[in-house]
Amino acid sequence: MSKTTKRSLLYALGLLVLIAFAMWLRYASRYYFHSPAVGYLRSAIYLFLFGVWCYSLWARIVQVQVRHYMLAISALMVLWILLRSIKFSIDNTDVERLLWYFYYFPMLFIPMLSVFVSQSLGKGEDFRLPRWTKLLYLPTLLLLLLVLTNDLHQQVFSFPSGILSDQEYRYEVGFFFVLGWEALCAGFAFLSMVKNCRIPHSRRIRWLPLVPFALSLAYAYMYAKNVYWVWVLAGDITVSQCLIFASIFECCIHKAD
Repeated sequence: MSKTTKRSLLYALGLLVLIAFAMWLRYASRYYFHSPAVGYLRSAIYLFLFGVWCYSLWARIVQVQVRHYMLAISALMVLWILLRSIKFSIDNTDVERLLWYFYYFPMLFIPMLSVFVSQSLGKGEDFRLPRWTKLLYLPTLLLLLLVLTNDLHQQVFSFPSGILSDQEYRYEVGFFFVLGWEALCAGFAFLSMVKNCRIPHSRRIRWLPLVPFALSLAYAYMYAKNVYWVWVLAGDITVSQCLIFASIFECCIHKAD
């Protein structure tokens, strides 16, 4: 086993240990430790992990365009976790709601930037994205604006009780436009990345990125169904989805031409 392989395995083991520790902290905070410090420590672990991942992307990816968009995606994941951490550390309904709306900045732009990554994988240094990809900014920005101005029209979330809070709300038609756009971009990006993965000898490995993608769908279903053990160990959907999407990107980066 080469030194590079051993080092990669050690890094992966350290990553898994930190994630397992953070999951345990979530469990412990529910039953043993009720101090806010536990939540801060768990958030700090994830911010550290994604910060390190961001640096590793900068160090590992040679193709300038792929590196540019991957760094943007990793920075958005850090921002998403930071917004979530701040939201749960304050006690102000209006600020909490605004932070909740701002979740949709990374939620909308990560799938869109994933399309850009999928079109850039395996290309040469002089490659430039097709012009049609620039058009993706328009619906993404319009949908973000729709969410951020929800208090004025309540076409994304409505509040039956009359209290503008994320504790009790109902999805409206605008939310499904947002969700549909996210799913469309993510699905297109995923299929394109799989297509650009090089595994000439094994179709099984070629579809390796499908594993974290399937886990993402399974997790979303169990989260929506309020499966108890999922709520206890991995009830933070922000962190869980960021970890799964990072896994998909890593599978594709390692297999890219």
